[in-house]
Amino acid sequence: MASKLSEMFSEGNFIPLKAHASTKKFFSGTFKGTNCLLIVFELGKEEREHFCKLTNFLLSQGISVPKIIYSPDNEEPFLITEFVSGRLLSQKPFDEIIFEKVIEEAKKFSLAQIDSTNNIKISILDRDRMKYELNFFVLHFCEGFSNETVDDETKRGLNILAEEVDSFPKSFCHRDYHSENIIVKKGNIFVLDYQDALIAPRTYDFASLYVDGYFDFPKRERESIKNYALSHFGASEEEFLKTALQRLLKALGTFGFQIVHRKKAKYIASVIRSAQYLDELIASNIVESEKTRNYLKALKNKITSELCG
Repeated sequence: MASKLSEMFSEGNFIPLKAHASTKKFFSGTFKGTNCLLIVFELGKEEREHFCKLTNFLLSQGISVPKIIYSPDNEEPFLITEFVSGRLLSQKPFDEIIFEKVIEEAKKFSLAQIDSTNNIKISILDRDRMKYELNFFVLHFCEGFSNETVDDETKRGLNILAEEVDSFPKSFCHRDYHSENIIVKKGNIFVLDYQDALIAPRTYDFASLYVDGYFDFPKRERESIKNYALSHFGASEEEFLKTALQRLLKALGTFGFQIVHRKKAKYIASVIRSAQYLDELIASNIVESEKTRNYLKALKNKITSELCG
């Protein structure tokens, strides 16, 4: 007997969509007369069930994510959600009202209370995971993209950063909260790509917006992102900026990997934008290791020289 997924594809209702760095496959189409998005999960039923539980939890917290229309009750690795036919935030001119809604959704994530009663496996962004991300940055951005070796003392400085950020209080976070994962439709926003939501340093989502590699928030609004995080959490500026640096270096590792290994040159624009943020963060004197600080400064100068002319 043909699977439900094969049956749906045989009807010719679904068109493949491009996915950025995702392992999932996406298709737009119709289901029972409704425009929808079909998602096929690489890891199968377990990944699909996690996505379902997490989606329903986020909706219960008042967070705007696409609703699930259909999920099979067998082993098949797919589900169907509503299709939000808006524009990505990264593709729209800056809008102050939309910006306020983006901040409000980040706040909702941070206030969400998730525990064992929700029956959702949620991981923690701890020092080991952050050290892995910084090693990824070294391997795929410094060495892979920039062709720069990293000495042991600089690596130790990066590991100290991970340990410092891990020491900050934690809350529930989206994990990848930026303008490419927020869609705008008729004045409302919907949050996408939230399957990796976890417990992370509490200002992480706000820091992610602050160093967004896909969109140029006006300077005043970037300051308001920081100030809101400081006020909302009672955090220090040092806590926020160190979290932002950790997030920025993690993102640069991803950009380097996408450019070198997946030949996606579009991420060069994100590298150039990120270099500006790196310059700001270095100037704030939050990197205690002089060797690491000087390395990052030289790396930023090389990016600017080679990519900006």
